Amino acid sequence: MKPTTPKLRARKKAHACSGTEVSKHLKSGLPLFYLKAGELIFSRDAALVSTVLGSCLSLIIYSNEPRLWSICHVLLPTGKLEEGFKYVDSTFDYMVRTVEEYGIRLSSCEVKLFGGANSLMTSGSGSAKSVGEKNIALALEKLKSYGVKPAAIDVGGPSGRKLFFNTRNGEVFVRKIGTANYRPPTP
Repeated sequence: MKPTTPKLRARKKAHACSGTEVSKHLKSGLPLFYLKAGELIFSRDAALVSTVLGSCLSLIIYSNEPRLWSICHVLLPTGKLEEGFKYVDSTFDYMVRTVEEYGIRLSSCEVKLFGGANSLMTSGSGSAKSVGEKNIALALEKLKSYGVKPAAIDVGGPSGRKLFFNTRNGEVFVRKIGTANYRPPTP
């Protein structure tokens, strides 16, 4: 399975955004890409990438030298890569391998992690744990195993997120959205 590759790029921190900030970036003239669930992009070119996350996660990996960035939108903790870029474990491993195939050490990249709202609940072993919590736990475990600490992280909680990633300057804007499907974990 190959990721989509419109040519794109990335850089620094994340912060909550106002409508004015988002409007400014939407009017920037950059091509706009909407990242759907189960998709992955690798590129070197400037663009504005947007996605909406509930319990799903987005991982951003980027390198300034050589210029390369990647973003994914994964849905569930574990699964096979052959089924698409839907799973934290196989997609993160694929992203890391691909970055290294470009001759880039992951330790020289900035990594950012977003999403994982407590919007979908599952049960097991007598205690409820949300899909978002499971995604976050595995994502942080994977990043630790790669020896990487995220440069920016905004995960968990009851709200979904709308993410705007301006790859020209590397800014990531996060807007919290709705809590309609949230059920707090039960003891």
